[in-house]
Amino acid sequence: MSSDARKPATIALLLVLILGAVGYIGYSVYARQQEIAAGQPRKTSPVPDIPDDPRTIIASWTADTNTDVDAMERYQLAAAEALAKGQYDDLEHIADEARSRKTRFAGGTWKLLELYRGLSKPIGGDNATDADWQALIGNLQTWTKKNSESITARVALADAYLNYGFFARGDDVADNVTESGARLFSERAQQARDTLEEAHRLRGDDPHWYYAMLRVALQQGWKQSEEAAVFDKAVAYEPTYYTYYRERGRYLQRKWYGKSGQFQQFADDIADRIGGDEGDRIYFEIAATCQCAYDQEFKQMKWVRVKRGYEKIQSKYDASLVKMNQMAWLATQNWDPMYAAPLFPQIGSSYSIATWQHKKYFIGAKDWTNAFLMPGGDYPIAARANLKTDVGRAYAKAVNAEFNSKYSKILNDCRTQVADQLRAFDIYADVQQDGTLFNINPHPKNQFSDCVAPKIDRQVVARPPNPNYWVRLNVPEHE
Repeated sequence: MSSDARKPATIALLLVLILGAVGYIGYSVYARQQEIAAGQPRKTSPVPDIPDDPRTIIASWTADTNTDVDAMERYQLAAAEALAKGQYDDLEHIADEARSRKTRFAGGTWKLLELYRGLSKPIGGDNATDADWQALIGNLQTWTKKNSESITARVALADAYLNYGFFARGDDVADNVTESGARLFSERAQQARDTLEEAHRLRGDDPHWYYAMLRVALQQGWKQSEEAAVFDKAVAYEPTYYTYYRERGRYLQRKWYGKSGQFQQFADDIADRIGGDEGDRIYFEIAATCQCAYDQEFKQMKWVRVKRGYEKIQSKYDASLVKMNQMAWLATQNWDPMYAAPLFPQIGSSYSIATWQHKKYFIGAKDWTNAFLMPGGDYPIAARANLKTDVGRAYAKAVNAEFNSKYSKILNDCRTQVADQLRAFDIYADVQQDGTLFNINPHPKNQFSDCVAPKIDRQVVARPPNPNYWVRLNVPEHE
């Protein structure tokens, strides 16, 4: 296993903590720009201690994520309870149906994926003991002996070995993992690989087999060419098993085996190769892996395409509370309160523990969003506030002239494309220190803005007076 630091999921928790704290103090973007210019440190305050809502997961094979944010956890528990009772034939039937019919939850997640997640961890979850894990492994081994031709039992057993390996290793960075933890992590990954290779010799095939083997590649530190070969076979076999793209993206994150820019390049390349609405859906799924990844890695992705992918998923597979939570998280990470604002009322009290970890972080993000949009708030107030200074007015005049000239071909192509539907609009954008246009927010949205926005995302203009500098770009109907 590589000695590169494996950043644990607690990094994500820290990022959310910071986000929540920012939300509660409701600091102004414009004011922060002035603090940066003056060399003043950011003022912070602790996130209030809001207790989590009591939440008891009751097993269910029929709950769906369009009305129940815990539906997938209920499905997992139903699978785990059936396994504990030795209901192997029932599980074979459920798995066969999930594979053949490609049944999904609202939002597009395969039920087969959640079935295996339920079969590959003890019912106790994070509170499970080593004895619980051994009992689970023993139960799955019994299943493989009772049905020597079952690919389901073997793939579930391989998944369990991988999870059992992480149980031994823990969530700490590589340098802090104990010698015994590292040894067991490696041994159990090899047990998973051996089990999958045995399963591959059986009749039939299973899309989750490829996902489990991609997990083996991650845990064993395969060469990129070896991991990519498994990924290519996986998407050739079942291109709509979206977790392949997530796992490939995870492998290419810098905290694992990727180099700078590889994660973003993979997302662009695979989405472009597939193309159309499906390419956009996959782009969103890859972005969603950044819930537990580096903030900067996500910020190099094309935010307009992430939003478009989310909308295409919700329209094809029905609205999912789980996806809404993921998108609200991504929008707040991307400093896009205008997009996050309508999501929070739709979510209501159905916050996802898997996404937010704790209620206080969900509330913090919601309050942060509201602070930007309330009268006298920070966005798009920040752009207007910059116009109150001589430097800001001069920059706005220059950057508007530059933008409309430098990107005239993009603007004119879109004018031609939308023809009679031309309507002028403004773009609120966060100009990064190097002049990159980030967080593109057209207002009002129309066909013209829908055409322009994705094409100018991450384009470059003159460097701003301060980092993270909000501007309003005026886009007229005619050149």
